[in-house]
Amino acid sequence: PAEVNTETFRAAAERIVARMPAITVAAAKKRHDRGTRLRTYAYAVLGHLDVGAVETKHVASVLDRMPVLGKLKGTIAYVRNDLRQVFEQLVREGARKENPARGVSLPKAAVEDGRPRQVLTDEEITRFRAKRGFDTELDIACLLCRDVAGHRTSDLLAARWEHIDWGPGTIRVRRPKTDTEGRLVTTRRIKSYELV
Repeated sequence: PAEVNTETFRAAAERIVARMPAITVAAAKKRHDRGTRLRTYAYAVLGHLDVGAVETKHVASVLDRMPVLGKLKGTIAYVRNDLRQVFEQLVREGARKENPARGVSLPKAAVEDGRPRQVLTDEEITRFRAKRGFDTELDIACLLCRDVAGHRTSDLLAARWEHIDWGPGTIRVRRPKTDTEGRLVTTRRIKSYELV
């Protein structure tokens, strides 16, 4: 009950993020990134508030500050998701009745990242290989990113040798974030593999 145990948003968020699994490199990176985003953008507005006192307007204030700080729409969406996840856990624990981050829209001032993707040319990858070789995991990740379907970082970090079928030259890539039509998955489901 709230009268027995109160906790600030910052304390609750740090506790919840610290409990995130980090059994893979990708999971550890996700936990680190979530903690960094919450410290950087959310704690200034929400950190001192009791978890039960946070309202939708407070969450909107966090997001509304971000375009002023020069942050793009993608980063703002990540922060909104981080807040949703923390509050979802607080609802599960019984510290809150509802999730104040659910249903909060992105600010109208949020700007899309319009920069073109950078792809290494054949000449550039040859120079890279001559200079560095492909001796480390990072080198292999760079090669895969350029030559095998333009993977996301999380896809590369989750890749295993057994996912590669050398006969036809295919690789099975984890796609836990999107369904078959490319929409964001908002419910937990069994992680499937998509042939690339």
